[in-house]
Amino acid sequence: MHMHPGSSGLAVTGEAAASVKAPAMSLATQRTLLTCFLIAIDSLAVGAAFRVAYWIRFELQLTLAPEVPAAPDTYQGFALTFVPLWVLAFALFGLYDSHSKHGGIVESAKTFNACTMATMLVIVATFVFPQLILSRLWLVSAWLVSFLLVASSRFVNRRLVYALRGRGYLLSPALIVGTNEEASSLAACLLDWQSSGVRTIGYVSTASPLRPGDPELPLVGGLDDV
Repeated sequence: MHMHPGSSGLAVTGEAAASVKAPAMSLATQRTLLTCFLIAIDSLAVGAAFRVAYWIRFELQLTLAPEVPAAPDTYQGFALTFVPLWVLAFALFGLYDSHSKHGGIVESAKTFNACTMATMLVIVATFVFPQLILSRLWLVSAWLVSFLLVASSRFVNRRLVYALRGRGYLLSPALIVGTNEEASSLAACLLDWQSSGVRTIGYVSTASPLRPGDPELPLVGGLDDV
């Protein structure tokens, strides 16, 4: 079991909650599958962004520098090279952290920053390697469209995760140490499984004799029983 040090109203997560009915698939496996799914969706979104950027620059013929060649094979090669760079940037910004509880604006901000960092690395590469010639408008379009597509897909993916949590998947089992008001407040925050990602099992009493916890959650025992 892993305990987070602190006051008596702190959550405890670990194998002590294994008695709660849960999917047969382990939580680690569920998180690994989710991460692989997110990487695949993000890769498709970024790849689509590069294709849209090519359409904007060369098929709509919006341009700042007409002399830039429009060879599809060249830009397809750029896309195949840059997609892993974008995914790596997402990883560096914690967008594949299975323990992260961030969503909404925070996740979108991380997505924007990751797309910006990847774009800046490409710009730096064009200065370091002068032979690397590409359309600036194509790159700027790819930057903006990749953010929009990835942020949109993340919005949909969050709804999918909430639905899976409602069915018992992707939930970390937890116990609340303590039976005081702070513990009850923490339990109330964690009872929304879909948003918290935590399956709250019950309370562990720190008092002797044992004091009852919140009626919505059982008292599973004292510290000596954990």
